[in-house]
Amino acid sequence: MIVPHWRKASAFTYTENLLPDAPTNVETSGSKAKPLQPPSAATPIIRRVLDQMETEDGWAPLGAVGTQLANLSSDFDPRNFGFRKLSDLVRKTDAFEIEHPEGQAVRIREKPSSKRVSTRRKS
Repeated sequence: MIVPHWRKASAFTYTENLLPDAPTNVETSGSKAKPLQPPSAATPIIRRVLDQMETEDGWAPLGAVGTQLANLSSDFDPRNFGFRKLSDLVRKTDAFEIEHPEGQAVRIREKPSSKRVSTRRKS
């Protein structure tokens, strides 16, 4: 079941994700729980958000990334991938660098080795 998120009418949360011990691909009450998505499935949408956030050095505050994810995909939730926190999901994808400068917010950027190669041809 999906219910509106308390902060925004356009954000939705699966009620299964609200349980203290959210099921992970197990049967509950005779019906199958929603299967978890692999962390790699989150990589394209996180990349899209980072591409939309124009920063000089490529680093974006994780909180702002989370906000943009909710705006871009109202049902995006790290718990759908088996993680309670967005930072844990981002780490597990292994496609992004994470830094937490002292006294500052956590920031992420795409790893240089995972940057997509442009498919444009030179004329």
